[in-house]
Amino acid sequence: MGRQVIAGSAWRNYLEGSDLQRSNYLACNCREVKRCLTFIHANTGRSRTRKVASMSNFPIHSIQSAPEGSRASLRALEEVFGFVPNIARAMAESPVLLKGFIGLFQNVHSGTFTEAEIQVLLLTNAVTNRCPWAVAFHTHLALKQGVAEADVNAIRERRVPANDRHGSLSATARALIEHRGSVDAADLTRFFAAGYSAGQLMEAIGVVAASTVTNYVGNLALPPLEEAFQKHAWQ
Repeated sequence: MGRQVIAGSAWRNYLEGSDLQRSNYLACNCREVKRCLTFIHANTGRSRTRKVASMSNFPIHSIQSAPEGSRASLRALEEVFGFVPNIARAMAESPVLLKGFIGLFQNVHSGTFTEAEIQVLLLTNAVTNRCPWAVAFHTHLALKQGVAEADVNAIRERRVPANDRHGSLSATARALIEHRGSVDAADLTRFFAAGYSAGQLMEAIGVVAASTVTNYVGNLALPPLEEAFQKHAWQ
């Protein structure tokens, strides 16, 4: 009980101060704040603690509120999607990241994979990196691109899709992430047997790299999920 009181007091002092006061308080009372985070994590769950931090540190920008260097990129995304995805609005805090992300995705979508195959890769990556926003978003896009609902559900449930080509792509993408670029002989054999080339294996690494940006920003900034994707929400 004593630890709960200390943690609660530290947390209130931290939250109720200005940005400067919070910074100073954290520097002087790091142990108490850490105790608070530990207590909240144990009693209310990790995601709730992360949301508190996210709301204070990672704005979800509009085109108007974004740094000048990010506005052209956000406008370009608006032309593509008809809206600016919340994940990009979070990225907009860093023009360097946002510009690099868009350039990488342009390359990914101009490669040799079909749009359906790209979405299989991106959805697999989102699930493997445990990014709820990206899973919902790429579920929507995968279905829109004609990926079978059964294959989409398999990926969301961390299973291999029944479709041979989609299954080989998904298994390879998961292995690349989980084993830091290493893919075992069985997965490689299946990948090449499905008709993909060595060049496309390298290209798949590019897709993994692009989606890693999305997934990491999603897990760090916790952008709200747009209403259009709520039916595909994932835990």
